Amino acid sequence: MTRTVGITGLSGAVAGSLGAYLGKKDCTVLSLDTLTRVSGRPNQVPEGRRMDWVIHFGAHTSIEESWENPFKYYTENSMATLAALEIAHLGKANFIYISSDVYGVRQYTPIDEKHPVSASNPYMGSKLISEAICSEASGRLGIPLVIFRPFHIYGPRGKPGRLITDLLAQASKRETLLVKDPEPKRDYLYVEDFCELIWKALTQSAAPSGIYNLGSGVSHSNLEVAHMVRDLVDPDLGIDVQGCSRQGDVSDCTMDPQKAKMDFGWLPKHTLQEGLQRIVSGESRMT
Repeated sequence: MTRTVGITGLSGAVAGSLGAYLGKKDCTVLSLDTLTRVSGRPNQVPEGRRMDWVIHFGAHTSIEESWENPFKYYTENSMATLAALEIAHLGKANFIYISSDVYGVRQYTPIDEKHPVSASNPYMGSKLISEAICSEASGRLGIPLVIFRPFHIYGPRGKPGRLITDLLAQASKRETLLVKDPEPKRDYLYVEDFCELIWKALTQSAAPSGIYNLGSGVSHSNLEVAHMVRDLVDPDLGIDVQGCSRQGDVSDCTMDPQKAKMDFGWLPKHTLQEGLQRIVSGESRMT
């Protein structure tokens, strides 16, 4: 069965990888960026086509920038979400909203979907606002809705400024690996595992609904990640720990993947070590 899937943020690392993955699954993938990045209301679906799914990634994502310009994040991330929802409504499509870690100060770990949400920074706040918009529109207009909360997706198309991307770039040039803050622990999800979950959601017999945390259930400190990259590329590389913490950062992002496992029959196949190895060796060729 051929499915038509509209995706926002398709030029980004994760959405672009998903688009390539779905293309290999005989899906027709449509970019919705021109309809969600401009002002005004969309009045038609792309090329007048009905879609089966709209998957909304498109957003400003820099935590540091969100502190510098919070209203840009509140306004533009919310408006993009509204535009994507309207496209889904007009195209009679199911809707997947790609949120993030929105749990702020941890009350316990691993974090399940019952953990209270709160915003530690304006970026996280814009995600919570967009989640509320999605829930409101879904309830009133009958748009089937799934909210996925991935914590830290990584892969071969990583965005500069992210820990793994920067460490791999430094290692490839045989430079000293820079770690600004060694302590924070992150739950990393390999992009191919993420794409597999999306495919499971798209191919269920009945449209899924609900909120799901996405991760491995295991976290690693920034310093641990640096050691993994060094050992995979060149054990003689140095590591420079700078001890600079980030405003509003959280110490532990370990999540509980059991709800996604129960509802989709999904668990990540790759440990962080295995995912990094695939990137370093060139086995992971998602484009």
